[in-house]
This record gives sequence, C-alpha cells and structure tokens, in this order.
Amino acid sequence: MANDKKTWFKAYSFRCWIPVSQEGWLVTLVAAVVGFMILLTNNVYSDEPFRLTQHWPMILEMIVAIALFHLVSRGHVEKHY
Repeated sequence: MANDKKTWFKAYSFRCWIPVSQEGWLVTLVAAVVGFMILLTNNVYSDEPFRLTQHWPMILEMIVAIALFHLVSRGHVEKHY
C-alpha cells in the first residue's frame, strides 16, 4: 500500500476486514443498504424457495455491486495476516 493512501479497513484474516475510518464505515453502510435494496426490489422472501431461474437478476446485481465496492476500496486495506 502506498504511503499517501489512507487506511479504510484493517484485514485481520482473509475474510475479516474491520472498518477503521469514516470512509470505511461509509462504504460498509452503503454496501449494506445496496444489498438490502437489491433484495427488496427483487421480492426475495424467506418462505419462498430459491430458484436460479427466477433469481438470476438478483445474483447478477449482487456480483456487480460487490465488484464496484471492491474497486472503490482497493488499496485502502492494511493487511496483518
């Protein structure tokens, strides 16, 4: 990581990133809201069985959202593992 970039997240393991700055918390909050909105707009309910033929647009939207959040936060992680 370059010295001029601010650390947004600290990585304690491969799957555990903890937000340590305002930008990190903002990215985490926006990611949670976007995920919730994707579920709401695609009418996903817990009593309904998950079918790939029916829910493929939701999966595609989640992949795009995850890729965009990765691009935004890339380079702002301090790794400890």
